[in-house]
Amino acid sequence: MKKQPVSSYAQPDSSSRSKPVEKEKIAAVLWGNTMEYFDNLVYVHMLVIITPLFFPTSDPLALSILAATGFSINYVARPFGALLFGYIGDKIGRRISLYISITLMFLATGFIGVLPTYAQTGIYASAGLLILRFLQGLSCSGEASGALIYVMESIPKKKRYFYSALYNATITGGGVIAAFVITFSLSFLNEESAWRYPFQIAAFVGCLGLLMRYNLAETKEFKAQKEKSKALKLRQVLLEKENLKSIFRVGSFSLFDAATFWMTYVFLTGLLSKHLGLGSQYVVLHNGAVMIFEIMMGFIAAKLSLRLGGVKIALRSVYLIIVSIIPLLLFIEFINYAYFSILLTQMFIIACGSTFCVSTDPLRAYLFPVVGRFMGLAFGVSLGRVIGYVIGGYLLIAFNHLFGQMGGAIYLLIFTLPALWAVKTLIPSLNDN
Repeated sequence: MKKQPVSSYAQPDSSSRSKPVEKEKIAAVLWGNTMEYFDNLVYVHMLVIITPLFFPTSDPLALSILAATGFSINYVARPFGALLFGYIGDKIGRRISLYISITLMFLATGFIGVLPTYAQTGIYASAGLLILRFLQGLSCSGEASGALIYVMESIPKKKRYFYSALYNATITGGGVIAAFVITFSLSFLNEESAWRYPFQIAAFVGCLGLLMRYNLAETKEFKAQKEKSKALKLRQVLLEKENLKSIFRVGSFSLFDAATFWMTYVFLTGLLSKHLGLGSQYVVLHNGAVMIFEIMMGFIAAKLSLRLGGVKIALRSVYLIIVSIIPLLLFIEFINYAYFSILLTQMFIIACGSTFCVSTDPLRAYLFPVVGRFMGLAFGVSLGRVIGYVIGGYLLIAFNHLFGQMGGAIYLLIFTLPALWAVKTLIPSLNDN
């Protein structure tokens, strides 16, 4: 008898989801996801403020390297988090993994809020911050994929794009909440320790997210495969041929996600500071407004995907980036970096990125069989995040130095091509049939 491969393209099991998990349980997962990303993005938004507080300012080069390390170590940690939480999620259950991931996040964020600064304890403060950022990265890896899988395994197929938009809205919503909490703290709390309050608030709301997940039910799809989960081996997920293809495909999707995010909220936001002189508080508020637009675009993308198909919408998003990014950057330069030109370009890029995420997220989950889905998806996403945010960030700096503003276009196009391959090679059974 021919042995069946461990992995294959998996179709949504409509029978196991004919009676969806209560909406309250899905809401608890999604709200917890919002709190998770609120906790993590507080640091990202406050990077300019945090860096001189926790790293030595006497050496500008060392400060730049340590600042980059503080940002990137969060993403370096994610493949390890994918293996840890993926194994728990596929071996024991989705809900246990979601409990642990949000607990780890609010504890790590809370400790950042009370951590002594470099002026108080020297290099120990730097080391403490890097360790806590690593723990945040572990948590994010488990949370992002775990929440998506839980939702997709708990809803009827016809609602998958709406919940995909809702899932992405919770991630972006965490960033919006973080942006406005930070703006309020820095504007109205004129104390030397005002930067601590957003981290402490983030830890508190993360704890609320954990309480909301109390009594969370396991998904029926995982329950139906519970016996198979007992025999799960790490190498089965990571080394089996079909799973490897799916991991690379998911990683390519994540590259595009990371590239559009980086271009919107880092590269183009930098132009606001460099050419228009906007202060950090105004830049954070500006980014919060762009994130609200991103959420709105996600729900528009959900309707289009339901009508035309997720694969078609994803392809059109990629094509739009390919044909438009160079003209948009030339336009910014041509009109001397006017505010509206930068905002328009940000909105266009993040609209394409949001549309791509919403239209492909339901497909990403079902590239893997039920047992092995958590680890495979999380590991693929994490690899894409490492390359897109860490390696991609350094490439963007290098391209910008070599080619000027057009370096951003080169960077975005390089990370768009793998996503184009990944979508075009999806097998027909996943093309919304």
